[in-house]
Amino acid sequence: MTNLDLGKMFGDSNQEMQKATALKTYLVKLDEILPSEENPYEVEEESVQRLAENIEQYGLFQALTVQKEGSEIRLISGERRFTSLKYLTDTGKTYTYNGADITGYAPVSYVKQAVGDAKTMMMISANAHRDMQAGEKNHIIETTINSLEKQVLSGKFSWEGKRKATVLAAITGIKEHYIKNYLAKKNKEIKFATDDENVGGETPPEENADEIKAMESIIKGIATLNKKLKNYDELDFNLLDIKKINTGLIESKLLMDSIEKLSDELQRLSSNK
Repeated sequence: MTNLDLGKMFGDSNQEMQKATALKTYLVKLDEILPSEENPYEVEEESVQRLAENIEQYGLFQALTVQKEGSEIRLISGERRFTSLKYLTDTGKTYTYNGADITGYAPVSYVKQAVGDAKTMMMISANAHRDMQAGEKNHIIETTINSLEKQVLSGKFSWEGKRKATVLAAITGIKEHYIKNYLAKKNKEIKFATDDENVGGETPPEENADEIKAMESIIKGIATLNKKLKNYDELDFNLLDIKKINTGLIESKLLMDSIEKLSDELQRLSSNK
Protein backbone atom coordinates (compact mmCIF):
# COMPACT_ATOMS: atom_id res chain seq x y z
CA MET A 1 0.00 0.00 0.00
CA THR A 2 1.34 3.45 -0.94
CA ASN A 3 2.22 5.79 1.92
CA LEU A 4 0.78 9.18 0.94
CA ASP A 5 1.62 12.34 2.89
CA LEU A 6 -1.39 14.57 2.35
CA GLY A 7 0.16 17.18 4.62
CA LYS A 8 3.03 17.74 2.17
CA MET A 9 0.66 17.81 -0.77
CA PHE A 10 -1.59 20.44 0.81
CA GLY A 11 1.16 22.41 2.54
CA ASP A 12 0.39 20.78 5.91
CA SER A 13 -3.19 22.11 5.71
CA ASN A 14 -4.71 18.69 6.46
CA GLN A 15 -2.55 18.32 9.59
CA GLU A 16 -3.45 21.87 10.63
CA MET A 17 -7.12 21.07 10.15
CA GLN A 18 -6.86 18.04 12.46
CA LYS A 19 -5.06 20.08 15.13
CA ALA A 20 -7.55 22.94 14.91
CA THR A 21 -10.51 20.58 15.14
CA ALA A 22 -9.02 18.84 18.16
CA LEU A 23 -7.90 21.96 20.05
CA LYS A 24 -9.96 25.04 19.16
CA THR A 25 -13.46 25.77 17.92
CA TYR A 26 -14.86 29.29 17.56
CA LEU A 27 -18.40 30.64 17.28
CA VAL A 28 -18.94 32.85 14.24
CA LYS A 29 -22.11 34.59 13.03
CA LEU A 30 -23.61 32.79 10.05
CA ASP A 31 -23.78 35.98 7.98
CA GLU A 32 -20.01 36.45 8.43
CA ILE A 33 -19.24 33.12 6.72
CA LEU A 34 -18.94 33.16 2.94
CA PRO A 35 -19.87 29.98 1.03
CA SER A 36 -17.16 28.26 -0.94
CA GLU A 37 -16.71 29.40 -4.54
CA GLU A 38 -14.83 26.21 -5.48
CA ASN A 39 -16.89 23.50 -3.78
CA PRO A 40 -17.02 20.48 -6.16
CA TYR A 41 -19.97 18.93 -4.29
CA GLU A 42 -23.62 19.53 -5.13
CA VAL A 43 -25.96 20.55 -2.30
CA GLU A 44 -29.48 19.20 -2.84
CA GLU A 45 -32.39 21.04 -1.24
CA GLU A 46 -34.04 17.82 -0.05
CA SER A 47 -30.91 16.62 1.77
CA VAL A 48 -30.49 20.07 3.36
CA GLN A 49 -34.03 19.97 4.76
CA ARG A 50 -33.52 16.46 6.16
CA LEU A 51 -30.27 17.52 7.80
CA ALA A 52 -31.90 20.69 9.17
CA GLU A 53 -34.64 18.63 10.82
CA ASN A 54 -32.00 16.35 12.34
CA ILE A 55 -29.97 19.30 13.67
CA GLU A 56 -33.09 20.95 15.10
CA GLN A 57 -33.99 17.76 16.94
CA TYR A 58 -30.58 16.49 18.09
CA GLY A 59 -28.26 19.47 17.76
CA LEU A 60 -25.13 20.03 15.66
CA PHE A 61 -22.28 17.62 16.40
CA GLN A 62 -19.50 18.72 14.05
CA ALA A 63 -17.96 22.15 13.51
CA LEU A 64 -17.54 23.69 10.06
CA THR A 65 -14.09 24.06 8.53
CA VAL A 66 -13.15 27.54 7.32
CA GLN A 67 -10.13 29.61 6.36
CA LYS A 68 -9.34 33.31 6.64
CA GLU A 69 -9.03 35.20 3.37
CA GLY A 70 -7.91 38.66 4.42
CA SER A 71 -10.74 39.97 6.57
CA GLU A 72 -13.20 37.38 5.20
CA ILE A 73 -14.08 33.90 6.50
CA ARG A 74 -14.48 31.36 3.68
CA LEU A 75 -16.14 27.96 4.10
CA ILE A 76 -13.95 24.95 3.24
CA SER A 77 -16.11 21.99 4.31
CA GLY A 78 -19.56 21.65 5.82
CA GLU A 79 -21.61 23.21 3.01
CA ARG A 80 -24.74 21.17 3.84
CA ARG A 81 -24.43 21.90 7.56
CA PHE A 82 -23.89 25.60 6.86
CA THR A 83 -26.92 25.73 4.53
CA SER A 84 -29.02 23.82 7.07
CA LEU A 85 -28.10 26.25 9.87
CA LYS A 86 -29.06 29.21 7.66
CA TYR A 87 -32.34 27.48 6.79
CA LEU A 88 -33.18 26.95 10.47
CA THR A 89 -32.28 30.53 11.36
CA ASP A 90 -34.22 32.02 8.44
CA THR A 91 -37.33 29.99 9.32
CA GLY A 92 -37.25 31.07 12.98
CA LYS A 93 -36.13 27.70 14.37
CA THR A 94 -33.40 27.05 16.93
CA TYR A 95 -30.49 24.62 17.21
CA THR A 96 -27.80 23.68 19.72
CA TYR A 97 -24.13 22.71 19.78
CA ASN A 98 -22.75 20.78 22.77
CA GLY A 99 -26.07 21.40 24.52
CA ALA A 100 -25.97 25.21 24.15
CA ASP A 101 -28.34 27.27 22.00
CA ILE A 102 -26.20 28.91 19.29
CA THR A 103 -28.95 29.88 16.84
CA GLY A 104 -27.60 32.36 14.30
CA TYR A 105 -24.03 31.20 14.87
CA ALA A 106 -21.85 28.32 13.66
CA PRO A 107 -18.95 26.56 15.40
CA VAL A 108 -15.89 26.70 13.13
CA SER A 109 -12.33 25.40 13.02
CA TYR A 110 -9.73 27.32 11.04
CA VAL A 111 -7.26 25.76 8.60
CA LYS A 112 -4.15 27.11 6.94
CA GLN A 113 -4.96 29.23 3.89
CA ALA A 114 -4.77 27.46 0.55
CA VAL A 115 -5.65 28.59 -2.95
CA GLY A 116 -6.50 27.10 -6.34
CA ASP A 117 -6.13 23.36 -6.78
CA ALA A 118 -4.62 22.86 -3.32
CA LYS A 119 -7.79 24.39 -1.88
CA THR A 120 -10.00 22.17 -4.04
CA MET A 121 -8.16 19.03 -2.91
CA MET A 122 -8.33 20.16 0.70
CA MET A 123 -12.12 20.50 0.37
CA ILE A 124 -12.34 17.01 -1.11
CA SER A 125 -10.13 15.55 1.63
CA ALA A 126 -12.15 17.31 4.34
CA ASN A 127 -15.36 15.82 2.90
CA ALA A 128 -13.95 12.30 2.53
CA HIS A 129 -16.36 10.93 5.14
CA ARG A 130 -19.57 11.82 3.30
CA ASP A 131 -21.79 9.43 1.35
CA MET A 132 -21.99 10.02 -2.40
CA GLN A 133 -23.97 8.71 -5.34
CA ALA A 134 -22.08 7.24 -8.31
CA GLY A 135 -22.37 10.40 -10.39
CA GLU A 136 -20.95 12.55 -7.61
CA LYS A 137 -18.14 10.05 -6.98
CA ASN A 138 -17.14 10.15 -10.64
CA HIS A 139 -17.20 13.95 -10.64
CA ILE A 140 -15.01 14.10 -7.53
CA ILE A 141 -12.54 11.58 -9.00
CA GLU A 142 -12.20 13.67 -12.17
CA THR A 143 -11.87 16.91 -10.18
CA THR A 144 -9.14 15.36 -8.04
CA ILE A 145 -7.26 13.99 -11.06
CA ASN A 146 -7.36 17.41 -12.75
CA SER A 147 -6.13 19.13 -9.59
CA LEU A 148 -3.33 16.60 -9.13
CA GLU A 149 -2.21 16.96 -12.74
CA LYS A 150 -1.89 20.72 -12.22
CA GLN A 151 0.12 20.01 -9.07
CA VAL A 152 2.38 17.75 -11.17
CA LEU A 153 2.96 20.54 -13.71
CA SER A 154 3.85 22.98 -10.92
CA GLY A 155 6.29 20.47 -9.39
CA LYS A 156 4.32 20.10 -6.15
CA PHE A 157 3.35 16.47 -6.69
CA SER A 158 4.63 13.40 -8.53
CA TRP A 159 2.92 10.15 -9.48
CA GLU A 160 6.25 8.32 -9.32
CA GLY A 161 6.12 5.34 -6.96
CA LYS A 162 2.37 5.75 -6.36
CA ARG A 163 -0.71 3.90 -7.57
CA LYS A 164 -3.23 6.30 -9.04
CA ALA A 165 -6.25 4.56 -7.47
CA THR A 166 -4.55 4.45 -4.04
CA VAL A 167 -3.73 8.16 -4.14
CA LEU A 168 -7.25 9.09 -5.24
CA ALA A 169 -8.81 6.89 -2.55
CA ALA A 170 -6.65 8.49 0.15
CA ILE A 171 -7.75 11.99 -0.87
CA THR A 172 -11.42 11.44 -1.71
CA GLY A 173 -12.42 8.71 0.75
CA ILE A 174 -13.90 6.75 -2.17
CA LYS A 175 -13.07 3.03 -2.05
CA GLU A 176 -10.04 2.05 -4.10
CA HIS A 177 -11.80 -0.78 -5.97
CA TYR A 178 -14.52 1.67 -7.12
CA ILE A 179 -11.87 4.06 -8.44
CA LYS A 180 -10.06 1.22 -10.25
CA ASN A 181 -13.31 0.16 -11.92
CA TYR A 182 -14.10 3.75 -12.90
CA LEU A 183 -10.64 4.32 -14.40
CA ALA A 184 -10.77 1.00 -16.28
CA LYS A 185 -14.19 1.87 -17.73
CA LYS A 186 -12.96 5.32 -18.71
CA ASN A 187 -9.94 3.84 -20.51
CA LYS A 188 -12.23 1.43 -22.41
CA GLU A 189 -14.47 4.33 -23.49
CA ILE A 190 -11.42 6.21 -24.75
CA LYS A 191 -10.34 3.11 -26.70
CA PHE A 192 -13.80 2.64 -28.23
CA ALA A 193 -13.88 6.30 -29.24
CA THR A 194 -10.47 5.91 -30.85
CA ASP A 195 -11.58 2.77 -32.71
CA ASP A 196 -14.67 4.60 -34.00
CA GLU A 197 -12.46 7.33 -35.42
CA ASN A 198 -10.47 4.71 -37.33
CA VAL A 199 -13.41 2.84 -38.89
CA GLY A 200 -13.15 2.81 -42.69
CA GLY A 201 -15.67 4.83 -44.63
CA GLU A 202 -15.72 6.98 -47.73
CA THR A 203 -12.38 7.77 -49.32
CA PRO A 204 -11.43 11.26 -48.14
CA PRO A 205 -10.93 13.99 -50.71
CA GLU A 206 -7.31 14.16 -51.89
CA GLU A 207 -6.76 17.63 -50.41
CA ASN A 208 -7.80 16.37 -46.92
CA ALA A 209 -5.90 13.08 -46.95
CA ASP A 210 -2.72 14.37 -45.27
CA GLU A 211 -4.72 16.20 -42.60
CA ILE A 212 -6.81 13.13 -41.80
CA LYS A 213 -3.71 10.92 -41.73
CA ALA A 214 -2.06 13.30 -39.24
CA MET A 215 -5.18 13.32 -37.05
CA GLU A 216 -5.39 9.52 -37.08
CA SER A 217 -1.73 9.32 -36.03
CA ILE A 218 -2.39 11.70 -33.14
CA ILE A 219 -5.39 9.66 -31.96
CA LYS A 220 -3.44 6.40 -32.16
CA GLY A 221 -0.54 7.99 -30.30
CA ILE A 222 -2.78 9.21 -27.48
CA ALA A 223 -4.41 5.78 -27.21
CA THR A 224 -0.97 4.13 -27.03
CA LEU A 225 0.14 6.60 -24.38
CA ASN A 226 -2.98 5.94 -22.29
CA LYS A 227 -2.34 2.19 -22.53
CA LYS A 228 1.26 2.59 -21.39
CA LEU A 229 0.28 4.79 -18.45
CA LYS A 230 -2.40 2.29 -17.40
CA ASN A 231 0.14 -0.54 -17.46
CA TYR A 232 2.51 1.34 -15.17
CA ASP A 233 -0.33 2.30 -12.82
CA GLU A 234 -0.99 -1.39 -12.12
CA LEU A 235 2.60 -2.33 -11.19
CA ASP A 236 3.77 -3.23 -7.70
CA PHE A 237 6.55 -0.74 -7.27
CA ASN A 238 9.62 -2.85 -6.51
CA LEU A 239 13.09 -2.03 -7.88
CA LEU A 240 12.55 -3.98 -11.11
CA ASP A 241 9.26 -2.22 -11.74
CA ILE A 242 10.86 1.19 -11.22
CA LYS A 243 13.39 0.36 -13.94
CA LYS A 244 10.51 -0.62 -16.21
CA ILE A 245 8.72 2.62 -15.40
CA ASN A 246 11.81 4.72 -16.15
CA THR A 247 12.05 3.02 -19.55
CA GLY A 248 8.34 3.53 -20.08
CA LEU A 249 8.53 7.21 -19.16
CA ILE A 250 11.26 7.72 -21.75
CA GLU A 251 9.10 5.94 -24.34
CA SER A 252 6.10 8.03 -23.30
CA LYS A 253 8.13 11.24 -23.59
CA LEU A 254 9.24 10.28 -27.10
CA LEU A 255 5.64 9.44 -27.97
CA MET A 256 4.44 12.79 -26.61
CA ASP A 257 7.10 14.60 -28.68
CA SER A 258 5.87 12.72 -31.74
CA ILE A 259 2.26 13.67 -30.97
CA GLU A 260 3.25 17.33 -30.61
CA LYS A 261 5.04 17.27 -33.98
CA LEU A 262 2.00 15.68 -35.60
CA SER A 263 -0.21 18.36 -34.01
CA ASP A 264 2.02 21.09 -35.45
CA GLU A 265 1.84 19.42 -38.86
CA LEU A 266 -1.96 19.19 -38.60
CA GLN A 267 -2.17 22.88 -37.72
CA ARG A 268 0.08 23.74 -40.68
CA LEU A 269 -2.06 21.69 -43.06
CA SER A 270 -5.23 23.34 -41.76
CA SER A 271 -3.81 26.84 -42.13
CA ASN A 272 -2.77 26.17 -45.74
CA LYS A 273 -6.34 25.46 -46.83
